[in-house]
Amino acid sequence: MVLQLPTDALLSPVLQAPGLHDWFEGANEVGNPDALLLALRIQEKISVNSKIFGKLLPTPFSSSKLFAADHLSSLVNCLKESTFCQPRVHSMWPVLVNILLPDTVLQAEDTTSVSSSLKKHKKSRKSSSSEEEVAKNLQSFCEVIVEGSLLLSSHDRKHLAFDVLALLFPRLPASFVSIVLSYKFVQCLIDILPSKDAWLYNVAKDFLKKLLDWVGNDDVRRVALIVALQKHSNGKFDSITRTKTVKDLMQEFKPESGCTLFIQNLVNMLEDEGPTSEEPSDQSQTTDDNSEIGSIGEKDSAGTLENSDFVKIWVIESLPSILKYLNLDPEAKFRVRKEVLKFLTVQGLFSASLGTEVTSFELQEKFRWPKAATSSALCRMCIEQLQLLLANAQKVENSRSFPNGLETNDLGSYFMRFLSTLRNIPSVSLFRSLTEDDEKALKKLQEMETRLSREERNCGLSMDANKLHALRYLLIQLLLHVLLRPGEYSEAASELIMCCKKAFASSDLLNSSGEDELDDDSAPKLMDVLVDTLLSLLPQSSAPMRSAIEQFLFNFVKFQTGSTMS
Repeated sequence: MVLQLPTDALLSPVLQAPGLHDWFEGANEVGNPDALLLALRIQEKISVNSKIFGKLLPTPFSSSKLFAADHLSSLVNCLKESTFCQPRVHSMWPVLVNILLPDTVLQAEDTTSVSSSLKKHKKSRKSSSSEEEVAKNLQSFCEVIVEGSLLLSSHDRKHLAFDVLALLFPRLPASFVSIVLSYKFVQCLIDILPSKDAWLYNVAKDFLKKLLDWVGNDDVRRVALIVALQKHSNGKFDSITRTKTVKDLMQEFKPESGCTLFIQNLVNMLEDEGPTSEEPSDQSQTTDDNSEIGSIGEKDSAGTLENSDFVKIWVIESLPSILKYLNLDPEAKFRVRKEVLKFLTVQGLFSASLGTEVTSFELQEKFRWPKAATSSALCRMCIEQLQLLLANAQKVENSRSFPNGLETNDLGSYFMRFLSTLRNIPSVSLFRSLTEDDEKALKKLQEMETRLSREERNCGLSMDANKLHALRYLLIQLLLHVLLRPGEYSEAASELIMCCKKAFASSDLLNSSGEDELDDDSAPKLMDVLVDTLLSLLPQSSAPMRSAIEQFLFNFVKFQTGSTMS
């Protein structure tokens, strides 16, 4: 009736009705959602600043005051008691949601445009004051009502928490997903989903389905959802919940721009300072009675630091793995590979001596590092993922020709140029200091790869080019091993360089000064040295290194007829 009555009727007969003030006055204490609904409807209709509403509405009324933490705390009883009408959601909740997320917020953010989101990312996403206010209100609402009240109460109220958050989806901008899917809420999902016997299992499954429906074909929303679920589950949402939620989401990336946006968000997670998840607190209270698996927070007593490392590990592993799901043309896939390679190279091989941000004028790019130094274990993981990335790229390159030439299709060549460029920046240094032997081996490997690359381009599409290509990738993998395992591979690198010089002694490829060359009269035969060197590498090498050795031997044995190595 309130919505139909004229203003005069509301001011006089309704607001002055006997007992109405007392009814409003006692609503907070007894928990009366109907009183709160009527107060909100009257306020919506006539915008009156009146004490008649008691403590239900702030005076003067505004959305920021309504959703302030202290005022929401006074409404907890009213909101909790709204479960009396389940399975319906009390009519008071949609009214609150309309005030919490006005239509203008969703319209302000173009969630269908990945390109605009990329531009926002580059500009640090300076949001307007109105968006900041809405985000603050939503944060307060989720912390006080959802996390601090409903999730810590009965099963019925946990059910209500899922229903209320689902009401947000039609109005929810992608940039607000991280607020709604907070650490405590994702932990609640993790508690429930592993056990199909859990009382709230179907509720949680239905909530996930609504989340996926909300994502649809929008890659901005897809990225936000993946990041939220993985960030607050230590990168293990699928394995803990026994679902394929994240995997299915990642497989749906279609445009290159969506993949790039995902990569940028992952990079941000690793580079941005601050804990990636909250310290576990009182989370056991959100565990369902029938749940077989507790929350990560209960099992990992080490706290935020270790949780942060778990997420960083997931980021490092996820960057290369996204390539498995891409359905892109070769050129677009190569561009995505380059973005992944750049990140792994910067974070795994280098550190900045002056600040955390360095600009390369040659590449016209900025590179960032976390304020807290990356651990050696994470650096090693980046290098290992880099080895896998290059090994997989080599297989792809071996399976097709390169119509646009080596420079635009060869990931190994791009990596070596990128590596040299970063090493030439004064304020950037390798993540660890090199011994004299390792430094010398690294320099020789870089020089030899450059020469082989030049010769490969001169050979065009030929068997000789395949041999050189395989040899180059072997040198690249060996270079990464020199960085990964100090002091273990410098000797093998020197011997392999000597073999390269001897093998191509008749070519204009090398203008050697004679240093390290094999003397036919006094030195062992070239093939013996080469085989011994490769055999010495195999037992202690990684799978990518063994693959590079296999490719190298295959090409030389198959196509070397009549050469100096026959």
